[in-house]
Amino acid sequence: MRGLPSHACDGRARLWLALVVVVALATLPFLVHGWFEASDETNDASIYVASARAILAGEGYSYLGEPFTVRPPGMSWFLAAVFALRGADWLAVNVLVALSGVACVTLLYWHAQRRIGAWLAALVALAVWFSTPFQTLCNQAMSDVPGAALLLACLAVERWAARQPSWRRDVVLGLAIGAATYVRSVVILLVPAIAAARVLAAWSGARPRDARAWARFALVSLAPFALAAFATKLPWDVRCALHHPEPPVDQNYLFSYSTAMWHVDGGDPASPRRELSSIAARVPERAETVLGLLGARLAPAPRAAPTEGPGGHGAAHVALGAALVVLVAITAWRRRESAELFALGFLLVLLLYFGFRDRLALPLWLLALPAAVEAFLHLVSARTSPRLARGAATLALVALPFLDFRPRAGWDRVEAQHRFYERYAAEVVAVVPPERRLASQIGWHLSVFLDRPVWSLFFAARRAGGPQGALETLRRRQIDAVALSPRVPADRSIAPFLLQHMTPILRTDDTLVLAPRP
Repeated sequence: MRGLPSHACDGRARLWLALVVVVALATLPFLVHGWFEASDETNDASIYVASARAILAGEGYSYLGEPFTVRPPGMSWFLAAVFALRGADWLAVNVLVALSGVACVTLLYWHAQRRIGAWLAALVALAVWFSTPFQTLCNQAMSDVPGAALLLACLAVERWAARQPSWRRDVVLGLAIGAATYVRSVVILLVPAIAAARVLAAWSGARPRDARAWARFALVSLAPFALAAFATKLPWDVRCALHHPEPPVDQNYLFSYSTAMWHVDGGDPASPRRELSSIAARVPERAETVLGLLGARLAPAPRAAPTEGPGGHGAAHVALGAALVVLVAITAWRRRESAELFALGFLLVLLLYFGFRDRLALPLWLLALPAAVEAFLHLVSARTSPRLARGAATLALVALPFLDFRPRAGWDRVEAQHRFYERYAAEVVAVVPPERRLASQIGWHLSVFLDRPVWSLFFAARRAGGPQGALETLRRRQIDAVALSPRVPADRSIAPFLLQHMTPILRTDDTLVLAPRP
């Protein structure tokens, strides 16, 4: 393991660090809005909000009165603290998430500067900060950016532990990793990444000579941090095992990550297990998606016309993404350190994962950038000169903000969504008193603006193979009214069926409210 080199704390490195922090903080007020993004990309945010309100109501970490086990509680506890102090202040929420973005690029700089030097590390950090996809994530009540900051913080703790190796420092490292999993579960993959890095370092150095020496190595160098990490995570795992919704779940896609990964019905652990071949079959298409996303620097793929298929990133972006992964692999081979091993392991997880959203690639992209620059410097310097290599890297990194930064991109859409849900909620409140139980096709976003439970009909209907499954949810959940909106595509699909079984009590341009027939 390598500790921080001597130049890591010199005046030049600190000067560039200060520049990154000052630029990010100075521009932050112009890059944060005060709306709640209610889009298909932020469904998790609405569940975090509902669970945060349940915490404040004394119901524990729950969703619609049932224990919530799909995602760890860190983000909901954060939102609960904000709501306790400020109420539903979305500007405050977005500012705090954006501040975690400042921490993220600061820690990214600190991670990169020991590898590629302070100047290039600062350019990497600022290229991320002025990336439009990154700024979009900084304006969402989601755990992606805070989780990425915690991942980089754990890597910083690992470097600190490596400076003066001891079991005490390794325990601190394990505690940091375990605590970070309460915000983003994926951070636990640092445990095998760090373990693999340490084994490779021992193998290439003064390796243990026999099985007993290897066992002592595992006991001294691997066990303390790994056990501390899993012990810190254990209370959450035990809680999920003992307190969970009754399957099959009808208010979420998933019963658990494991169920979604290995079972045909992600909401029912009793459903048949998936064939391994069906999981492996995801890889080719997913690889094209992930590589295209990396090549486009997390910019979403353009949507194709309905007659042209699903759309996607072009071949050029896929090729760039593949080149980026190759450069990461080169750095992983040369350094054999946890950051690149984590990135490659996480890439494998993404290729096999049951569902994919663009935002999931954020940790991979953050770690890939400095690793790719380092490999580029190594390859070009070997064939030309270090000065030419650093000059070319500088030009490329300076160009990224000019290519990627579109200030306030998408803000009109986010504000329109927010205003629509405000109108929608106001119209629903006028005819459905708070004591009545309310449902919608998917109730997540509406519940945010109503500040009350809203059950969903979609999941039971999907499991039943048709809208008739919604009637079972209406009966089981004792629903008094259903709110739909013609402006929400999912609502339009079920409205004709429900109109056959329920009576409209409100119709407007934005809202349709139905009640059971006597």
